[in-house]
Amino acid sequence: MKAVLRHSDLLKLHEGTIRGLLIGCTGRSFAGDGHDGLKGMIETLKIFAEADCGSFIEKYLNVCGEFSQLYKKKDE
Repeated sequence: MKAVLRHSDLLKLHEGTIRGLLIGCTGRSFAGDGHDGLKGMIETLKIFAEADCGSFIEKYLNVCGEFSQLYKKKDE
């Protein structure tokens, strides 16, 4: 996300790959596995925050609608 925010041409070159990675992130609604699901979600959201996910979604909302909706839902 940081790379695309800094170099928007990367999105044009790798949009399909980026979309696939984001869809992969939506599994289990960002939660970890088993009894540590909440802990896994917190760790995942920390990673997204470090990657400036909020800015990425604002600028590229439609790259992966499923990811954007799920991420925005976590703010509610």
